[in-house]
Amino acid sequence: MISIDIRQPEKEIHILLEAIAANFRTLKPAMRIIGETVRTSIMRNFRAEGRPDAWRPSKRAASESGQTLSLTGRLRNSFTVEPDEDSVAVGTNVVYAITQHYGASKGEFGTVVAGVKSHVRRLASGKKVKVAAHARRVTIPFGNIPARPFLMVQEADWPEIRSALVDHLARRK
Repeated sequence: MISIDIRQPEKEIHILLEAIAANFRTLKPAMRIIGETVRTSIMRNFRAEGRPDAWRPSKRAASESGQTLSLTGRLRNSFTVEPDEDSVAVGTNVVYAITQHYGASKGEFGTVVAGVKSHVRRLASGKKVKVAAHARRVTIPFGNIPARPFLMVQEADWPEIRSALVDHLARRK
């Protein structure tokens, strides 16, 4: 039997544990890396025209030998990363993104703008009214749009996400 005995001076262990504890106070650097990992994955989803399952090609893409959801690149290039101390938001402000992601059927109500923040509106009378946060719903006036999910964490992204967290927590300042 082989035995390995690793001994660290107590001071070194204390310094290491202090560094790990300090790194737990803010995960923002790791969250930035995780957000960029997810944003890059979204770009791959657009290049592959769907992952892990291919999207149904759009009529325009089929007729022009183009890419689905990539006529101008506006949606594809609109994703932003906003890291916080213990979380990260990856998203877009493109109004039609949710319709393209989840799909829509003619005549149904579909959420076109989600998460409208509370705000103040001025009525025609001049009176100001506070509007609570809500989701805005509008009638979809066009034909059926199949779901083409693009905003998701892929299985292949998890090793890089785990690595970002481990590297951040284990780093010494």
